Amino acid sequence: LAARGRTLVLTSLRARAHPLTARIMGNEGGDSAGAPKTDAAPAAPAGEDFPGQAELAAGLACWRNLELDCARQHLEQALSRFDPGRDRLYLQHVSTTLFTLAMIHVARDDLAAAEREFYSLLLLQPDFELPPGDHPPKVGYVLAQARKRLTRRQARSVESPPRQHPAAPPAGKEARVPAPSPPATSPRRPWQAGARADLVALFGSDSEVLYPGAGASIFLARRVARHMGLGLEVSYAWHAQRRPAAALQQLSAGLTLSVTLPLGASWHVDLRTQAGVLAMGTRDRYDHWGARLGAGVVFRWPRSGNWSLGLALLPALVATADGVSFFLVTGLSGEVDW
Repeated sequence: LAARGRTLVLTSLRARAHPLTARIMGNEGGDSAGAPKTDAAPAAPAGEDFPGQAELAAGLACWRNLELDCARQHLEQALSRFDPGRDRLYLQHVSTTLFTLAMIHVARDDLAAAEREFYSLLLLQPDFELPPGDHPPKVGYVLAQARKRLTRRQARSVESPPRQHPAAPPAGKEARVPAPSPPATSPRRPWQAGARADLVALFGSDSEVLYPGAGASIFLARRVARHMGLGLEVSYAWHAQRRPAAALQQLSAGLTLSVTLPLGASWHVDLRTQAGVLAMGTRDRYDHWGARLGAGVVFRWPRSGNWSLGLALLPALVATADGVSFFLVTGLSGEVDW
């Protein structure tokens, strides 16, 4: 405590942690503002006017005597014992305790912890101001930072409900009012890659010649906006012919545009469109070329995380020199984001 900054905090704020300090310590005349005492914290009284009074009094006595560890321990115990159902000054006692804990953290130069205590105090008492007197600059700075944090939180809220005191906790439970955590946000993962096992069904005149076939696809995409992605997909499918006994295979590549929307608490739905080229032939010879246009949906689960499983329904149209064909791709996919 020999450092100049800490000495200023401890000596200038001694025994003036809150206007209720003198009353709680049983010294309404304010005699506690004298020089620091070296005796240990008083023992808890046999009877209490409200739950946590003994711990609060002991913590404030330790703070007055510059015993920081002792003060913090007793004050945190007092917070866990406060009971709004049995204490008509419940909010004032919580405010006193949070303020004193903030002063303890300032004295330790732990400004982040002090800001958290001030933030909790402002949630209880938004118009809180420092008690009259000379306070080290660090105290005003930390309080101002906590107030800015509360203002930013309120500005981000779509709806600003009226300020209310927190609900009273059950008796014997911890009464600390924790600072709310910022909304959880998923880390930005702009890239997506995956593979899909397909079943390709044909319609129209093609279905009279070719059986439905098995296929596979791989794709790579990049997010270009919050809910929009642009990617490349390569697909292969194999169809057995009804007459004569032979096989037809197709290979396609295309650009995809997808829009991702939430679907319930655990699902996403991707609305996809695709435009590309397709080649068809037998064995290793691809002698029929055409344009492929498609659209469809992919249901993906889970909604959060860096991986997902999907069910795809992707109808498509293929235009070649011989005519137009229609087919439906149904597939099961796996995807990873990074």
